[in-house]
Amino acid sequence: MHSKKILIIGPIPIVGIESTIGGSTVLMKSFVEYCKTNDINYDFIQSNKYLGYFATIKRIGFIFIQIMLKIHSAQIIMLNATLRPAFFLSPLLLIFSRVFKKKIVFRKFGGNFHLLYQNSPNWKKKIVKYGILNADLIFFETIEMVTFFKKLVVDKNKVHWFPNVRKKTEVSKQSNNYQRRFVFISHVKRTKGIFEIRDAAKRLSDEYTIDVYGPITDKIITKDVFSNCIVKYKGTLQPQEVILTLAQYDILLLPTYHPGEGYPGIIIEALSLGIPVISTNWNAIPEIIENGREGLLIEPQNSPELYKAITSITNKNYFEFSKNAFVQFGNFEEKTVYENVIKIMMEK
Repeated sequence: MHSKKILIIGPIPIVGIESTIGGSTVLMKSFVEYCKTNDINYDFIQSNKYLGYFATIKRIGFIFIQIMLKIHSAQIIMLNATLRPAFFLSPLLLIFSRVFKKKIVFRKFGGNFHLLYQNSPNWKKKIVKYGILNADLIFFETIEMVTFFKKLVVDKNKVHWFPNVRKKTEVSKQSNNYQRRFVFISHVKRTKGIFEIRDAAKRLSDEYTIDVYGPITDKIITKDVFSNCIVKYKGTLQPQEVILTLAQYDILLLPTYHPGEGYPGIIIEALSLGIPVISTNWNAIPEIIENGREGLLIEPQNSPELYKAITSITNKNYFEFSKNAFVQFGNFEEKTVYENVIKIMMEK
């Protein structure tokens, strides 16, 4: 067991509440489970324990109390957060770390924090500089963000890459033959490209299958949005069902233009199975999918390009895409990435 104890703060899925299942909560749960099963000395504070009215105030109060109870036995405080919790909690935790002489580590989920920072008023930038950039270690999900924020700190060695990860799976694709089976697995919302999928599908023959899984989190979308085309809405998956469902298909569709997109976890899971991806030139997605290598990239909000990409997949190019996808997964395999992150935290 490592001698230094880590006080981990972050969000995890809440059982029975679908809206809490997402990229950041699944990743946080994954990291906590890794620490538990690999003899890492840690304690955990759930940052999204409360929902509904006054949730932010309740969460901050809960975290404050839990820190006071647990901080004395820890040497490292690790905040894992999306934008809003990062903004509220990072200054508070920095003060705690300095008062109690603890190392503070910040990990930002998502892929557009550098863009939000650039467009923020000066007072928000000052909070980021004080609460986040003063941390002893800073982890960002994308290489683009690492490069950007290294320019804003004196100690370049404290800024590191912490990509989205997934476990190496023992599940295999159900068939190695290309059968025109396409799948979308994500939150079903406009900015994930759901209307582009629908519009492209209207031009496809019934030789193609396109199934959609995920919670409908956009008020303008109903199950009827897919009427008169080959797209079928299949409902919501539990985290443990995702990889088994994905293995039944040939291609992942994710024509996203979601503002907070980093490295979508579902793309990493597709790579782990050797499943090629059709996605977009958006945020950091080109860092994980090279157009024409692990799949195809189109411009956001472009259903004609999506149609062209779907119909350009053939038996001839599919197997090369699939082979490259599986190779690319090696950069995002959970054990390798987590071992490196723990090593950095223990040594710094």
